[in-house]
Amino acid sequence: MSNEAVTENHNGPGGMLVEETGAGERVILVHGGGAAGLDAWRAQLGLAARYRLVIPTRLGSRRSAS
Repeated sequence: MSNEAVTENHNGPGGMLVEETGAGERVILVHGGGAAGLDAWRAQLGLAARYRLVIPTRLGSRRSAS
C-alpha cells in the first residue's frame, strides 16, 4: 500500500459526501449529531499521518444531498 498522502472528496451512496485524507490503512470516522464531515473530526486529523481517514457526511448534513 502506498504511503503517499491523499486528499479527495467524492459522492458516496445516495449523494453522501465522502472526504478522504491521509495514507495507510483506512479508518472510517462516522459522526453523530452536531458537527459533520471534517468539522466533526478536527482533533483526529493528525491521524492522517499514519492512516487514510474516510469521513462520510450523513445525508442532509453539510454538503451531502438531502
